[in-house]
Amino acid sequence: MRNQSHITRRYLPAIILAAPLSLPATAAAQTITQDQIIVPQSIHDGNAFGQAIAIDNNLLAVGAYADPAYPLESGAAYIFDTSTGLQISKLIPADGSFGDQFGYSIAIEDNIVAVGARFADPNGENSGAVYLFNATTGIQTAKLLPDDGAQGDRFGESIAIDNNIIVVGAPYKQRDGLMTGSAYLFDATTGSQLAMLHSDDSTPAGAFGHSVDIDNNMVAVGAPFNRTIWHNAGSVFFFDTSSHQELTDLKLIGQRDSYFGKSISLDNDIIAVGAPNAIAHTGATRVYNAQTSRRLYSISGRSFPDARSFGKSTALENNILAIGAYTSENLNRVTLFNATSGAFLSTLLIEPDSAHALSGGPIAIEGSSVFTAGVHLNYDQWEQEIFTGSVYAYNNVCAADFTADGQLDLADINFFIKEYQAQTQFADQDMNGQWDYFDISLFIKSIAQGCN
Repeated sequence: MRNQSHITRRYLPAIILAAPLSLPATAAAQTITQDQIIVPQSIHDGNAFGQAIAIDNNLLAVGAYADPAYPLESGAAYIFDTSTGLQISKLIPADGSFGDQFGYSIAIEDNIVAVGARFADPNGENSGAVYLFNATTGIQTAKLLPDDGAQGDRFGESIAIDNNIIVVGAPYKQRDGLMTGSAYLFDATTGSQLAMLHSDDSTPAGAFGHSVDIDNNMVAVGAPFNRTIWHNAGSVFFFDTSSHQELTDLKLIGQRDSYFGKSISLDNDIIAVGAPNAIAHTGATRVYNAQTSRRLYSISGRSFPDARSFGKSTALENNILAIGAYTSENLNRVTLFNATSGAFLSTLLIEPDSAHALSGGPIAIEGSSVFTAGVHLNYDQWEQEIFTGSVYAYNNVCAADFTADGQLDLADINFFIKEYQAQTQFADQDMNGQWDYFDISLFIKSIAQGCN
C-alpha cells in the first residue's frame, strides 16, 4: 500500500494558490528512470525479444518471435519473476516450424500463458495458431485452432485473456469471399472454442482483430483500417462475453486515415484507443466510457513536439494510462497520464547500455509498476549485428505522485506550483497550451484520488 495523502482535501485549492515556494526541492516528475532491465539469459536467445509483453501476479511474459529456437527462427517466449528479474522458463511450441513467429503476441492470467504464432501453417500457409503453457513449469498444455481456420488468416496476431476466457484476433480471415477479419473466444482451461466474433460493419481489408482486449464481460476488437465512413479511419467493436453478441450501439469510429484501433486497452469500463496515424502522422489517443461510448478526453501527439505515431501502443490499469510513440530521432518513448482526467504525469526515461536502444513498443501495467520493451543493437563474437531486446521496469508509479518519490505530500503541491508559474508542459494538465483554472482543477483531482 502506497503512502496516502494527509492533506485535507477541502483546503487543496487554497494551498495550490497560496502555498510558499520554500519546501524542499524534489526530483522533476517529467521523467522517470527505469528501476530494472530484464533480458533473457543469453543474448543470442533474444532475437526480437520484447515484441509482446504481458504481466500477471508478478509473472512477466515476453515474446521473441524471431528467437533462434528449434528450428531456426521459429520464435520463443520467456517468463520472468518481476520481483527478482530472473528468468523462470523459456517457452517453445512442440511443433514449431521455421518462420512461425511464435511469440508475436502474448497474454497471461492465473499461471496460463497464451502465445500467438501468426505465421504457423496448421490450416494452410500463415493460417496461425495459439499455444497455451503453464507459466511456471513451461509445459505446453494446449494448442488453439479456430474451427474454420484457413490459409492467410493470421490467427494469433493479437491475444488477450480475462476471467478464464481467451480472445484471439485473426485480422486477415476471409468471410463471404472478403478479407474482413474475425476474432475468437476460447475457454482457457479446456481450450474449447466458445464463439467466433465478427461485425457486419467490418469492411474488406479493415483488419478486424488486429487488436483485442477483454475485461468485465466485454470484448473490444480493433479494426484500424476499417472504412465504414472514411478511408482507413478505423473502428472499435464491442461484444458481450457471455452472449457473444455485438453491442452495436457502442461502436467507435475514427477519422480519415487515422488507423483508429491500432492499439486498444480496456480496463474498468474505460477504453483507450490509439490512432497513431491521426493528425498528420503525429498520432492521438482517445479515451471513452466503454459502457456508453462517450468520449472522456483525447490526447494529441502534437502536445509533444517531437512525437510521431503517438498511440502506437497503449496500456491502461490502476488509473494509469501509458501511451507509446516514436520521437523525431526515430527512437521510442512512453508517456504516462492520469487515466481518469487525462492529466500529463511523466515520460519514462531510458538509460540504456547501447545508444541504439529503443522503447515505447508494447506496454504492460500491474499495480504501480509499468513495463515497456525495446530493441538493442548488439554484436556477437564475430562482430555481426544482432538485434536483441530488453524490457524496462518502472516501479512505484502513481497517478498522483508528481515528484515520483513514493510520497503524497506538500512536495507534490510545491512541485506543481513551480511548474505552473514557469508554464511548463507538466503544469499544462489538459495540454491545450494554456495555464489556467482547469489545469489546477485537474491537479487537485489527481491529488484527491491518491494512490492505490
